[in-house]
Amino acid sequence: MTNQNNNHSLQYKNPGEFADYTFKSSTIFRINGNILYQGENENEFRLNLIETGTNNKFEIITSNTKSSSGFDFFGEFNALIKDMVEIKNHVLLTTDTKGQLLELLNKEEWNNKWNGLKKQMEFYKSFKGLTAEQKEEIIKNGDKEYSPEYSNITDLEKSSFYRFLFAPIYDTKYTLKDKIVLKDETEPSGILKSFQLPCQSYIELDSYDSESKEGTLIKRHNLDLSLLDEAAVKMLFKQDYPFVSEEYKRYTYDQFTAYVIDFSSGFIKSIKNSSYEAINSVIEIESENEILMSNL
Repeated sequence: MTNQNNNHSLQYKNPGEFADYTFKSSTIFRINGNILYQGENENEFRLNLIETGTNNKFEIITSNTKSSSGFDFFGEFNALIKDMVEIKNHVLLTTDTKGQLLELLNKEEWNNKWNGLKKQMEFYKSFKGLTAEQKEEIIKNGDKEYSPEYSNITDLEKSSFYRFLFAPIYDTKYTLKDKIVLKDETEPSGILKSFQLPCQSYIELDSYDSESKEGTLIKRHNLDLSLLDEAAVKMLFKQDYPFVSEEYKRYTYDQFTAYVIDFSSGFIKSIKNSSYEAINSVIEIESENEILMSNL
C-alpha cells in the first residue's frame, strides 16, 4: 500500500544495527570524443551505527577493493598504492543529525598505520627506484595526510563514496512529490581542479510504501549559471588544458541520485547516481555510482 498523504520523518533510529554494502563506480573521461580514461572500482563495506543523539557515530569497514582501467597508470606502484589506500579501510566518524560529516575519530590509528608503512617502503621495488626528491615528496604528502592535525573530513567530502552515503538528508520530514529546494549547494568539479560548481538543487520523496516503510528520495543538481564564475572557469580551463585550442563557451553539469531508504531504521538500502559534466562538449566526464545493501 502506498501512502500518498502523510509526512514521513527520516532519522537514524536504532543504534547497534549494521548493514553490509557493495559500492560500484565507473567513470569515462573524454576529450574531443576520444576516451582518455575509463575506469571501474568496486568494494565491499560494513556500516555500523554506533550511537545516535545530538550527533550520530558510525564505523565503516572496507574490504575486497577492486579497480580496473583502460590504462595501467601505476604499473609496479600498484602494491605500494594498495597498501597506502588500505590505511583508510577502517573509519570511525560522526555526523550531525542531518547526516553531514563532522569529525574523523580514528586519526591516531591512521597515523600509526602510516608510520608502520613508512618503515617498510624501502622494501618495495617501485619505491627503491625513485629519486631522493621523489621519495621525500611521497613521505611529505603522507605525513600531512595522516597527521592527527590534518582535517581528513575535507578529503572524505570530496569522495563520491562518502558524499553519497552521508548526504545531509536526515532529520527532515518529507511529503510525497513535494520538492525541497536546497540552498547554497555546490558540487566539486571533475574537470577543473579545486573548483566548486554552484548548483540549483532539490530533493523530494518520490514514493513511499506504508507497509514496508520503504521510500525513494530523488536528489537533483543542475548547474546554476547565474552564480557560475565564468572568469575563473576561463582561466582554469586554459591553465588545466593548454593543449585545447578551443575557447571556453559553456559549462554543462547535471547530477541525479535516487536513494531507497528504510524509514523505520533510517538505513539506506540502495543509492544509484549518475552525472554528466562538460565544457563545450569537448571535455566530458560521465560517471555512475551504485551502493547496494547486500544483507537485504
